[in-house]
Amino acid sequence: MPDVPSETRPASDARTGEHADDRPTGTKTLVIGIGNRDRGDDGVGPAVVDELRRREAPVATIVREGDLADLALLWRAHTDVLIVDACRTGNPLGTVRRLDPAAAATAAETGASLSTHGVGVADAIELARRLGRLPPRLVLIGIEGRRFGHGPLSATLASELPRVVDEVEAIAQSGRRNGAPGWYSDPDSGSTAISGS
Repeated sequence: MPDVPSETRPASDARTGEHADDRPTGTKTLVIGIGNRDRGDDGVGPAVVDELRRREAPVATIVREGDLADLALLWRAHTDVLIVDACRTGNPLGTVRRLDPAAAATAAETGASLSTHGVGVADAIELARRLGRLPPRLVLIGIEGRRFGHGPLSATLASELPRVVDEVEAIAQSGRRNGAPGWYSDPDSGSTAISGS
């Protein structure tokens, strides 16, 4: 896209779901919000990104509402990437969890579901791993949803959004402070550490 003033850029690129003024720069943590805004709580990933933008958080952001096969291309210029997606794990609505990408892939193989996209996120991460295109730090954040039918984000989850975004921001900042290599894992979060390289 030619370099034009932001006020004349299109609001988003329909092909990638990227907002023109938020294209990855490589200098910030990248937060990718995954989900469908028209499928209830599945829209929590995009809603988190919207709130991060409203707060002018010091992160690059992308919303992805479709095919995830090119996910690795979205983070190619970044070393610190957070993927935010809705999940169903049986935890209380609005619970923020760091999910183990390997566990997501295993769950998909057994028919369980951590992501509302089936194996889409796990498959995209596995593809990136096999191609040697994982970022040095990748965090998969699942936000517990309940209602995934047609319609907007549930009122209950929407009311929890400020707290959810606070937690996502804290996770993003912890990586910048610690410079954590590979898969990020917090022993207190219940997720399993994976060596990513």
